[in-house]
Amino acid sequence: MKNKLYIVLLACSVIAVGYFYRSVKTDDAFIYYSYAKNIVGGNGWVFNTGERINACTSILYPILLSVLSIGNVEWIPTIGHIIGAVSLFALCLFLFLSSTGAQRYFVPILVLANPLILNGWGMETFLIFAYMAGALYWYGRAMRRMVAIFVLLAILARPDAILFAVVLYGYDWFKNRRLPGLAEVTIIGAPLAAWAVWSYSYFGSPLPSTLGAKLCQAHSESFGVGLRFLSGFNDIPFYGNLIERNIVWMAFFLSVLVVIINLNKIKLNACISILLIWSVIHTMVYGFVLNAINFPWYYTYAIITIAIVIGLALSMVRLLEIKVVTFIILVAIVFVNNEYIGRHNDRWWKHRCYRAIANELKSNSSGNKRSIACSEIGFLKWYYRGPIIDMMGLVTPGQAEGLAGTYPTYYMRYHPHYLVLNAPRKNITEKINCQEYGYKKNGEISLNNRTIEVYELR
Repeated sequence: MKNKLYIVLLACSVIAVGYFYRSVKTDDAFIYYSYAKNIVGGNGWVFNTGERINACTSILYPILLSVLSIGNVEWIPTIGHIIGAVSLFALCLFLFLSSTGAQRYFVPILVLANPLILNGWGMETFLIFAYMAGALYWYGRAMRRMVAIFVLLAILARPDAILFAVVLYGYDWFKNRRLPGLAEVTIIGAPLAAWAVWSYSYFGSPLPSTLGAKLCQAHSESFGVGLRFLSGFNDIPFYGNLIERNIVWMAFFLSVLVVIINLNKIKLNACISILLIWSVIHTMVYGFVLNAINFPWYYTYAIITIAIVIGLALSMVRLLEIKVVTFIILVAIVFVNNEYIGRHNDRWWKHRCYRAIANELKSNSSGNKRSIACSEIGFLKWYYRGPIIDMMGLVTPGQAEGLAGTYPTYYMRYHPHYLVLNAPRKNITEKINCQEYGYKKNGEISLNNRTIEVYELR
């Protein structure tokens, strides 16, 4: 009975968190939405009509968005939000079922209480977590073919889940001296091979353009120098505010200390151990090997590790009264703090700005035929049917390579009719002498003390 009540509380908490973050809109999420919109509209897997370029890192997410929209493209952003909520609940439920003792009650609530959760809405992030949880659930029950199915789904949700697969099967070999059988290899490999063949025939490459673009961006010093990914853990906007960030990491490092002190008393099952190992290796690969640019949603995975470690520390507390009071406080944080962050987050302003710009240009662009160059393409494309030229190189051939080299304004070879630029300029691709290229300022829109300018080719 107690477990059923907890699961109900968990479901209510996830629904509440999803509602609190309903206004969170991410430009990259709208890239997925735009692909799904074109698929539903019969234009194929394209961003710009007629241009077969795959800027979707996830294979599965745009397919799910397309299918679940039931032909109504206006539902796609809401469906993306619902997919996130359902996936988040699946993750929390798994953590509850897989943890032991008092830890099982703390960990799922700690996941929902973490302000880093803000950055995952609209993206494929929570979907990957759900499939990883599914793989570990069946791993704990020795259902190896089911494990393979969910590993496949995780990789289809985002290719870097291959790292999770390596950790899972590596752990299994280390502990049990078992390697994946032919059936498992076939379950995972055959669909991926089929996709690679289709992708090559349709796009001309088995890999998404985002992979090359992100690598080129990583080689460009205009996005920062040094250990960019690791430094991103310190970025205040990712947490909502300074206080949130400090509380998260103070609680985490204190918990690490408690766990180290009580290491001989801690017993972790295989599933939780695999998650912790994956998280550490994921951080090392992104931080040292790839040195990835610090995009906010790259850090959402940390909510799992932070929750497990703090949950372990809280389970060391002996007095039941302290545990109960702490749990009540955490539940209050889930509802009160997420409502506050959701209401005060500033993710809405870009969506409104770009929507207004798209609507204005539609009325002046001969039926959406004129091209627009910008560095944030998702919002604009959702509202503007004409061609979008991407300053970051995700959907514009040659731009990513130019960004990595000495030609960050390579996109100007496409002679866009409009330039949409942040004021002040956001990155090196926007630092262009507009007058020199024959552009004049057409207008600007300001919201939340920020400005976006529009320039038109004379």
